[in-house]
Amino acid sequence: MASILITGVSTGIGNALARYYLARGDEVLAVSRNPAANIPPQEHFHFMRCDLTDIERAPAILQTLLSRTPAPVETVYLNAGRFGGAPQLATQTSMQEFNSVLALNLGAVKMVLDIMLSATPPPSTVVFSSSISALRQRAGMLSYSVSKAALNALAKSINWKTHTHSLPFWGSATSRRLWHGPSWRRMSVSAILSRCGNERQFPATSSTPTPALGILSRFWPSAIVMD
Repeated sequence: MASILITGVSTGIGNALARYYLARGDEVLAVSRNPAANIPPQEHFHFMRCDLTDIERAPAILQTLLSRTPAPVETVYLNAGRFGGAPQLATQTSMQEFNSVLALNLGAVKMVLDIMLSATPPPSTVVFSSSISALRQRAGMLSYSVSKAALNALAKSINWKTHTHSLPFWGSATSRRLWHGPSWRRMSVSAILSRCGNERQFPATSSTPTPALGILSRFWPSAIVMD
């Protein structure tokens, strides 16, 4: 039985991942601002409501959540994030909106990483949610693009500092462009889940009760891997 931490489980990718691992019988520790309506209370699901951008309260909430299971967390999915408001010109993007997106997509990620990498033992795998927007910026996506580009830099920087721990960082990307770093390579979503302990491979059109791979395949057609 593995212990998995997932941020952002109320809907979408994080929700599918939580249901997938629960169906496998794993321990799932989850945080998000809102609870997942389709995941009922159960023995192996440990959920705490948390605004990860609240840097005064979030660390204590996360530590409390981690204490609910004696098993160390093996895999961390840094899934929580937001796109921001409707696409608009950079000069029309307020500083409040800009900082709000960076606070969740970047600042909250660093906060969670600081806690998890200080754990004994640290997680063996970290998956972070990046985007093609980090590599190919487009008009109207200032806040989101900057946050994802900075997220990639954060992951690469931390990876070099924790290289002795052989800690892999995985980030989604739909671009065909490869990173030039010596330890980056592309990986299919099915390979990612397989490496995280999934021995079953579902097609993107999966209709299983826990269609994690199907949802991931729609949002993350490929991935950049660093180990």
